Amino acid sequence: MKFKENELRIIFYSTFLIIIIETIFFLISPQLFTLIGFLPLLIIGFVVKLRLLFLNLILSNFLLVFANFGTSILSSKSIINVSFMLVFVFFSSLILLFFVFLKLSEEKQISFGSSLSNYNLVCNLLLLSFIFFFFSRLDLSEIQLRIIDSINTIFNDSNLNRNTQMEGLVKNVVSILPSINFLIILISLSLNCLISQIIIKKLNLPEEYQLDIHDSIVPKSFLSFFTLCFLSLVILPPSIHMYVNNVLILSSFCFLTDGLIFVTNYLKKFEINKYIKFIFIFLLFIFLGYVLFLLIFFLGYYRSCKKIFLK
Repeated sequence: MKFKENELRIIFYSTFLIIIIETIFFLISPQLFTLIGFLPLLIIGFVVKLRLLFLNLILSNFLLVFANFGTSILSSKSIINVSFMLVFVFFSSLILLFFVFLKLSEEKQISFGSSLSNYNLVCNLLLLSFIFFFFSRLDLSEIQLRIIDSINTIFNDSNLNRNTQMEGLVKNVVSILPSINFLIILISLSLNCLISQIIIKKLNLPEEYQLDIHDSIVPKSFLSFFTLCFLSLVILPPSIHMYVNNVLILSSFCFLTDGLIFVTNYLKKFEINKYIKFIFIFLLFIFLGYVLFLLIFFLGYYRSCKKIFLK
């Protein structure tokens, strides 16, 4: 693989930029890193070619691993946290997959909704692999007991009947934690994607890929997959429910995205200051919380059904 001189310069500077910014984010706060860790990767991904991005991510991960081993040999404590490296590898994989599907959607003229659904299916495969090979082999009883003890301490309640009911509820909640965390990561990726687009436009950077989100309706194949997964809970044994529930939660991201895009486009019809719109949506999420998420999800699901059955 041959590279021009300017491409080598781009690889060097962008790799250096990724390592510095991501490390600073993590050192400031691990929570900050999980929230905006996608941002530098997305900005670089939108302005460089896919093969350059691939090399950037490979070099960044390699240099972080090398720095970790180097500092651990020279001193008793490594400067770079192992958990930071693992999360960065995971984030890098998601970003690379994102731009692979974005490039394919441009080349084959696939709608944003179809491309997002295909991306989500790959994420589901990653999630199922994690649950099967790692999460399902963990002893979750200790985590469940800690959660129950914490709830009892907060509410000062030691009723045995309530504890029995609570155990079942906590067990179900713990079983879907992988998909909830993955869903939050994808939401974070989406928000960072919007922020990266604003930054790129403000800096007048040339874009290699255009993010066209107008046709965000989920395709028939993905809608059928989601509906069949939901209906299969009736006939499948309880031992499989954990896998299906996690798939359903992560798959809901596509319907959430479509519903949210529809709502934002609808609000554009009203001549209101964009900052007031942002505050209005922000307050809705604060006061309604999960109820608003459910409403947006059902809106996206309804739009997909409407497109198929009323076409």
